Amino acid sequence: MKLNIKAKILGGFFAIIALLVVVSAVSWNGLNSLDSSVDQIVHEALPKDEKVRDLEFQIAVQGELYFEYALLLEEEVLEEARAHSEVIEDELLELEHELAGEPELLAMVTTLEEEYEEFLFELELVAADYAAGDIEGGI
Repeated sequence: MKLNIKAKILGGFFAIIALLVVVSAVSWNGLNSLDSSVDQIVHEALPKDEKVRDLEFQIAVQGELYFEYALLLEEEVLEEARAHSEVIEDELLELEHELAGEPELLAMVTTLEEEYEEFLFELELVAADYAAGDIEGGI
């Protein structure tokens, strides 16, 4: 059975339309899965990362306050630096509560807490050396 030219063109046209429908469906599915992945990152993972970045910023601010004290030797600056520990400890505690179900990340936060305690001890030593006039010891 031979098809005439009109039937062949019409069949090709419907085949192209069917392929376009398949491509559109696959594209739509891909975009929806990408959209859900972006939503998951923005609403679940990113806030934790934002809190970690904020914690790093708060630790840096405290370090700057201690070094400002080393330069100026003003007791108010030292008190502000020491008081900043409460902000950092609150953020660490909040982060621990958020990561309670993720043991690997919780272990990293625990390590960060230990390193922070060591960092704070070193900053106190620097402040004490500068207050005693031992600039070389502070450096």
